[in-house]
Amino acid sequence: MNARSRVALLGALLLSQSWLIVAAAVAGPGLEAYQRAEAGRSDKIVAHVLNLTVVPIWAPHSDRFWFREQSSDGWRYGAVDLDRRDR
Repeated sequence: MNARSRVALLGALLLSQSWLIVAAAVAGPGLEAYQRAEAGRSDKIVAHVLNLTVVPIWAPHSDRFWFREQSSDGWRYGAVDLDRRDR
């Protein structure tokens, strides 16, 4: 086999295998990427996050309110006095 035939054969071989590279690029991310994305969905994370909302319960006729927060040990209660800027 002469040099010209070898070059032509090598070119044909490379061209025939290039579809594998294109197919891999078009296929996109694999199953592992989808599994990582699934694990990070917000509806799955919310169950592990505490105090997404804290609702103030205002004392009548004052600038004071109390609230409750959920901790890993249960509920915690707090009070805020806006006049004294104290918690």
